Amino acid sequence: MSVSQKIGERIKFFRRQRHLSLEEFSKLILKSPSTLSKYESGKIVLDIETLFEIADALNITVNQLVDFDRSVAPTNTNFLSSGNFFQQSDLFYMYSYFGVDKKFYDCALKIVKDKYETGKASDKIILYYDIESTKNYSKSAFIYYGSINYYDSHVTMRLDNPHNVSDQIYIYAKSPFHTHGTSNGLLLGLSESLRSPTSFKVIFSLSPLKEDSKLKSELTISTRDILSEIRRTNCLLIY
Repeated sequence: MSVSQKIGERIKFFRRQRHLSLEEFSKLILKSPSTLSKYESGKIVLDIETLFEIADALNITVNQLVDFDRSVAPTNTNFLSSGNFFQQSDLFYMYSYFGVDKKFYDCALKIVKDKYETGKASDKIILYYDIESTKNYSKSAFIYYGSINYYDSHVTMRLDNPHNVSDQIYIYAKSPFHTHGTSNGLLLGLSESLRSPTSFKVIFSLSPLKEDSKLKSELTISTRDILSEIRRTNCLLIY
């Protein structure tokens, strides 16, 4: 997929999030619907001024339209020297399970590393929540932007929904000292989209996981776990 096609998909995604038709949005940027359609299909290469006009009309930043790599595959070869699990790659898959919906929620965590400054204590991150597929994770129900802080044994993440200031996510995750496998975390959501306020277990993986009974079991917090932890600490700390 070309860069123009990727940008076009982003434009279409944010336009639909605004519940705007081609005709309605074309009036905002003073372009014809056919021209806008070509922007979204990648048939026309966007100039920088038009890109800013589109971002302004959608009430987003230009970075939200172009914050992807040329390749979808994770570029983890530059970070293998680090011992921290979350510094092994710039792409992780995050899984959770909601009993009410009886379904897995697949997400993708993109870590935006500064290629000129390695070994930093923090990085910018993008969370694609409820993705269409692991191969096309940029198509998601929600997008969150934030930062990740690295520590010896864990990481902390804070993310915000740019379209809803009341929609916030906090994540605490273990950082095992290995380069393969998974890591557990606890997600706290303060949003109506996540049934605010709520907290649930998440699993991070360097590669896509099979959604089966084993994964469901690993993501499920049992009544026994809850009661024993509350008796011991008078609070809930399970991950």
